[in-house]
Amino acid sequence: MADMDEIQDIADEYKLLVIEDACQAHGAEYFSRKDNAWKKAGSVGIAAAFSFYPGKNLGACGEAGAVTTSDSQIAQRVRMIRDTAKLKSTITTLRDITAGWTRFRQAFYRLNSSI
Repeated sequence: MADMDEIQDIADEYKLLVIEDACQAHGAEYFSRKDNAWKKAGSVGIAAAFSFYPGKNLGACGEAGAVTTSDSQIAQRVRMIRDTAKLKSTITTLRDITAGWTRFRQAFYRLNSSI
């Protein structure tokens, strides 16, 4: 893992949030000199993303992943996106974001199939 103490110090200095790319870091640990303790990948920043894509080190059967966070607002937003941008079954709120992702995937697959 990267030097997360240094990354967090820089983020604090510039009032930034740290979102960890832990896509292939399942079970990895980092020794924080600042806290004098081992920390699991995905527990240092405000949120982290893990991948279960078949080609990754912890693959699933198809596209899959997880986001970890202790921030309730981020957790709610992630659940909305996961559920095709629905806060409740009758209220759609992030339609343009997920529709854009679908269009992006279609374009990506078209590009790859033509190579």
